Amino acid sequence: MGDAKPTSILRSAYRPPDYRIESVELAFDLGESETFVDARLDVRRSDAAAHDVRPLVLDGEDLELLEIAIDGRLLAPTEYQIEDDKLTIFRPPARFELRTRVRIH
Repeated sequence: MGDAKPTSILRSAYRPPDYRIESVELAFDLGESETFVDARLDVRRSDAAAHDVRPLVLDGEDLELLEIAIDGRLLAPTEYQIEDDKLTIFRPPARFELRTRVRIH
């Protein structure tokens, strides 16, 4: 973990999520100096956001993204953004399978 202090989030700032993760499969390849994690997520846009395509934002710390695909298609770098501890997928479909491979040092 970094030196950043946790920030408080007020309950009034919460809103229903735009996407639901319906299932998750994780596979770990543990090494002495690094670990690889393959993730498969079944994702569905929530009913509240059904007609509004919003980005999918996932949190993660100290991860090196090696591969990202939606429904078996590798995403182009213009389709997503990695910033600090967030991965943003700009225009995901209403229902999809997200696969990622990351390295953790």
